[in-house]
Amino acid sequence: MSIRLLGRKIGPLFLILSLFIGQGSVLPTPIHANGVDWDKIDDALEAAMAENPSGKFDVIVEMEPAIGSPQGPHGNANRANAALRLIGEHKGVPGNSLALVGAASGVLPRGKIIALSTKPSVAHIYLNDASFEAADVGDFSNVYPGLIRADKAWELGYTGAGVTVAVLDSGVAPANDLTQPTSRLLASVDFVSGQTGHRDPGGHGTHVAGIIAGNGYDSNGALKGVAPGANIVSVRVINGHGQATASSIIRGIQWVVENRDTYNIRVMNLSLGGRPSASYQNDLLAAAVEMAWKAGIVVVTAAGNHGPGVGSISTPGHDPFNIAVGAIDDKGTPDPSDDDVPYFSARGPTLVGDHKPDILAPGRKILSLYALNSYLDGALPGRRMLSSLSRPYFRLTGTSMAAPVVSGVVALLLQKKPNLKPDQVKYILANTARNVSGNSDTVGAGVVDAYAALTSNQMGVANTGIRPSDSFARQMYDLMYGQPLSWKDPHYMGIDWENLAWDNLAWDNLAWDNLAWDNLAWDNLAWDNLAWDNLAWDAGEWDSINEAGVPWETVIELD
Repeated sequence: MSIRLLGRKIGPLFLILSLFIGQGSVLPTPIHANGVDWDKIDDALEAAMAENPSGKFDVIVEMEPAIGSPQGPHGNANRANAALRLIGEHKGVPGNSLALVGAASGVLPRGKIIALSTKPSVAHIYLNDASFEAADVGDFSNVYPGLIRADKAWELGYTGAGVTVAVLDSGVAPANDLTQPTSRLLASVDFVSGQTGHRDPGGHGTHVAGIIAGNGYDSNGALKGVAPGANIVSVRVINGHGQATASSIIRGIQWVVENRDTYNIRVMNLSLGGRPSASYQNDLLAAAVEMAWKAGIVVVTAAGNHGPGVGSISTPGHDPFNIAVGAIDDKGTPDPSDDDVPYFSARGPTLVGDHKPDILAPGRKILSLYALNSYLDGALPGRRMLSSLSRPYFRLTGTSMAAPVVSGVVALLLQKKPNLKPDQVKYILANTARNVSGNSDTVGAGVVDAYAALTSNQMGVANTGIRPSDSFARQMYDLMYGQPLSWKDPHYMGIDWENLAWDNLAWDNLAWDNLAWDNLAWDNLAWDNLAWDNLAWDAGEWDSINEAGVPWETVIELD
């Protein structure tokens, strides 16, 4: 976090911004320069406003929780409604409720964004541009199931049966490998166009779904995904040209969290990413991922394809809680000795110094399912390959293909051990991965190993001692209110923390840094009581997504 003087950032925050007096708290007065609280405006939005002072901007407005007066299970939904009202009251065009994170999207002119920044009820304002892309760069064979020893897991009887993976992508077409002999494509929702039915105008999500759960129906069993018995739920958040807004992704995550029990959604795959403009602590998408993680869903993300430079991990992969997957090139051989990390696979560390990616998986020239008449089908006809049944599959490369490999492994593991929590799953994968040479910011824990994960008796917990994002902390206030407070240091910064209760606590960065988040009873939270869906899903206009420009810019010919 940083503070600004006369509108300019002047360095790390090293001052105590909240002073505790007796058992009460005094909050600081925001720094307003020329009527602007720049600390509440996302860096990317500030840059866009400077470039176009008279423009209107697609934004997300996040609201503060009502400290000391919790609103209960309706808190985040109430904040989302308040954000929608504020956008309308300030001559903007309200968009969609993002109740998962107590926010709403909309379009506002520069002057009204500035005015909103000074309101105490507004926590942060983000640019909602179409900057997220599917993470691709891309002989009729796949060696990766054997390389990660998924075939050995199948021999033990584990196929991911009964476990559902949510694929947040461009949609999933009803390919035979997912629908025959019995459909495992359980549901499809669309946060781009609002249309119904199983469809994939982009072609990307179908390919991803096949890597996770294809059963080889159209290839006589030759091309199976990692978990050929798992179920798929399609959540369309990417348009036909491979672009998505933060708000469409957040709405997709919100739907998954709401419907996780209905479909037994245990895994969420995000083969997409954007270049982070801030650390995960100030990233609203990272907060949404953390909400899903704490609600019991294992979130697997693509690390991104902007390697080989250091610090190239995409968002939301840079969030420390999820499982960010980098790619390894298996060279088309079952021999692991010739494997290496391709140049495109993103490297760490993140902006806060965390080591990423978390793990590697095969991601080069992966054959999987094909979506007829999709954008990728037309753009890359040379990637189409015919099976022995003269039915097409499609070859793509990228960390988009590596992430679903890991999602499939998680489905196998959760079939065997359904009571595992996300932090336990991450621990097992990391501690059973196959070692490869390289530093932790290139190879993570190594290459995922399905058989080792399933047969391991290791039990531990990942993500200990991690401070969640600022937005996550704000959104969780109502849900956690009343839990026993546990502090890392009872005398941190000279404050008597043991004598502070919820009602007299300044809920800010100082408290979040000292809170022992690991000790909170997450399983006791009333997740299902959150009224995130109190607005009709199709109320307001669907997110506008820019179809212009150079789509799929990370699709690079490697052949």
